[in-house]
Amino acid sequence: MKKEVWWDRTIQNVEQAKGYIRGYGEGVFFPSRMKVLDLIKDGESLLDVGCGPGCEYENIKESKRKIVYKGVDYSLKMIQACRELFPETDWAVQDARILMEDDKSFDTVLLRHVLEFIYPYSVPIGEAWRVAKKRVILVFWIPPQNKGADRISFNEDDDKCQANAYDLPTLMAYLKTLTDKIQVWENVGKSNMVILLEK
Repeated sequence: MKKEVWWDRTIQNVEQAKGYIRGYGEGVFFPSRMKVLDLIKDGESLLDVGCGPGCEYENIKESKRKIVYKGVDYSLKMIQACRELFPETDWAVQDARILMEDDKSFDTVLLRHVLEFIYPYSVPIGEAWRVAKKRVILVFWIPPQNKGADRISFNEDDDKCQANAYDLPTLMAYLKTLTDKIQVWENVGKSNMVILLEK
């Protein structure tokens, strides 16, 4: 079975998708989510790639921020859950590797807890950079470290969710081919690493 369908195979139905992450673990107001909001100004637009059940949008809404939001996810069940929970905003099924958005069409593109599941990471980051006008924000739940190898994969040979841990120097070398305006925050709530790329 393709690794890409793991989420839809694991999340049994739309009702289960609605509660994913929201009621346990991270929740809507997790520190790395709040950090993301700190990096975006009111009146700007945000494309949330890998939006899951819409927690980022719920945070924006509950925080009374004025951000023009669109959420996209590979999982149809997640998008169906978002549409039922928050019908007032824009949701779409999209692949982070081939975004169906115009060049420079959003002020900010967010990849939060997405890159651990996609290799090579240069493809979704490159797409995010293409679509972003001002900045790309990356949030890792498996923070890149000095691994000595480009990546270490988990569950690669079984039917579970495959996750990747990346080498930080290799990642940073790639990011510097896009921009020299890079900021990094470590341990932003548990182990989360937040990386800001500015144009």
